[in-house]
Amino acid sequence: STSFVSLLITYGFLLGVGLGFIYVPAVVAVGEYFREKLSFATGICVCGSGAGTFLVAPLTSFLLEKFGWRGCNRFMAILCLACSLFALVMVPNKTKKPQVQTEEENYQQKVEVKERSGLRLLCDIPFLLMTLGNIPFAMAIFISYFYLPSMAVQAGLSSSEASFLISVVGISNTVGRLVSGWLADLKWTSALGVTIITAAAACIFCSLLPSGQQYWSFIVLTAIFGFIISSAPTVSTPLLVDLLGIQHLNTAFGILTFARGIAALIGPPAAGFFLDRYSSNFFLPFYIASALYGVSAFFHLLIWCFNRRVVAQRNGYTVL
Repeated sequence: STSFVSLLITYGFLLGVGLGFIYVPAVVAVGEYFREKLSFATGICVCGSGAGTFLVAPLTSFLLEKFGWRGCNRFMAILCLACSLFALVMVPNKTKKPQVQTEEENYQQKVEVKERSGLRLLCDIPFLLMTLGNIPFAMAIFISYFYLPSMAVQAGLSSSEASFLISVVGISNTVGRLVSGWLADLKWTSALGVTIITAAAACIFCSLLPSGQQYWSFIVLTAIFGFIISSAPTVSTPLLVDLLGIQHLNTAFGILTFARGIAALIGPPAAGFFLDRYSSNFFLPFYIASALYGVSAFFHLLIWCFNRRVVAQRNGYTVL
């Protein structure tokens, strides 16, 4: 790239589209093979992102110093190309048990899938609430990641110590994805319950991040925070299956990922606007992110209330 416009098109737009084509099928494909342990299988699938946060961050710093930003990007392009090799094993699951259906049942299922596909899914109240709840959650995650090093430096940490906090988040996030996936598969829990609890906990711990005074306290707080926010990419797939059924997973997850992408685009600049306008203290973005986590927990709690009302009405009770 020789200009900002070309860099914006290639690195900003084309790379974003390419990564979207990699991420969405990789996560959705898990649902083709797993039903009983879907949450845990998804946790294993997405824990690579947390590991990448820990491993790629120092690798990127080394490549930048050694080869510059152009050489670093070429190396990252090779890593992205390697994803195509792993994609070769993502074949359709041919071991599914054949289901005997009448022509009428088959027709009704196709009509249902067609009616609830695309934008009509947004008329489904639980899915709409889930999408609205994921927007502030994604905004809060990217705000937290973006301003964590700056906040730590302002609190007195060195640049290297502040950068290492991102790696700490990556390590704990990897472990958290496995744990949250395992928890969501237990009989006494659910993907929705895990989402509500972790969003509420993230609201609390995000507001505590600026209270760190020493390096070890920042490490402890960021490790707990990274562990908590790990549930978002892990239990989204099983939650969509619970709300809409496996037949709508592809379309629903695509819409959800699109909403998260918009949120990621809006989050850090919006926090930066408030930072420039009202305060130069980097604690402010974390209080904004904390409020966003709370909004996300509220939307997911509305899903629980709505589902409870529907079940009660189905059983012949009137919910007051």
